[in-house]
Amino acid sequence: MAQRIASSAASLAGQVAQRRLDAARAAGQELRSLILRQSVGASDTGAMQDQISQLQQQLDSLEASAASDTKSIAAQSAGYYSAVADGYETRLTPQILESMSVSDFQGLWEEAVDAPAQNAGRLIASAQWYYACAVESRYLEDLEVGDSLQVSLGGEVDLELNMTVTRVNREEEMGLLVLSSQDHLASVSALRRLNADVIFHSYSGLRVPREAVCYSEETGSAGVYVLEGAKAVWKDIQLLYDNGDTYIAALDQSSTSNLWPEDLILLDTQELFDGKLVK
Repeated sequence: MAQRIASSAASLAGQVAQRRLDAARAAGQELRSLILRQSVGASDTGAMQDQISQLQQQLDSLEASAASDTKSIAAQSAGYYSAVADGYETRLTPQILESMSVSDFQGLWEEAVDAPAQNAGRLIASAQWYYACAVESRYLEDLEVGDSLQVSLGGEVDLELNMTVTRVNREEEMGLLVLSSQDHLASVSALRRLNADVIFHSYSGLRVPREAVCYSEETGSAGVYVLEGAKAVWKDIQLLYDNGDTYIAALDQSSTSNLWPEDLILLDTQELFDGKLVK
C-alpha cells in the first residue's frame, strides 16, 4: 500500500507541475482514497498527508488563477479549429469557386487583405479542402469533374496525394482548375498560398534523344539505329510523348528485335541503313 501511495503522490506532483488541472484533481482524489485505506499506525502516513495537503493547496491556487483568465467560447457548429485567420475566409469559399473566373482568381492576390481584428482563429466546418490554380487551357482539354490527379504540394508542406477534380473552367489561354481532398487537413489548414506540381499525364518507357529518331521511307514508322557488334540495326519504336530534346518511347519486351534499355543508340544517322558496318 505504501508503494501505491508513493506512486500516486508522485503522479499528483507531476500533474500539478505540468498545470494539468483536471488530471491533477483526479490524481488527488485517488491519493486521498489510498491514504484512508492505509493503516493509521504507519510511520509515513503523516508525512504523506502533509504532502497531499500542500499539493492540494497548489492545485486550488492554480484553479483559482485559471478561472480568472480563461473562458469558454461557443461555436455555431462543430468543426476543426485553426489558429490562423487571414481575411480570405469570405473571399475564398467553395461556393465562390463554383463561378470564379481566372481573372477573378488572379486578382485576389493583387488586393491587400487584412485579418479580422481581435480574432481567435477560424473554425473549419468540413473535412474537405480545396486547391485552386490557374493553368494553361491546353492541359484541361481532356479533364472532367470527378477525375483524379496526382498533386505534389511544396513550400511549408511536402505532400504527395491524389486529389479530385471539382471544377474545370476552360478559357482562351488560361483556365481555372479546382481540386479537392479530404486527406491531410491538419497539414494544410493553416496555409493559404503554396506552389504545387499537378501531374496531368504520366508516361513510362525509354528516353530517346530527338536527333536519333528517324522515320522509315517505306512505312513511315519511327525508329532508331542501334549498334549491335559492328553493325547498325534498325528498330521500330512507338513514340509516347515529346519532351523537347527527347522522346519517351514505349518499352516492349515481347521481342529482342524491339528497343531495350541497354541498347546503344546511334546519334549520327546520316547515310545509315539497316545492317551497315559502323566503324
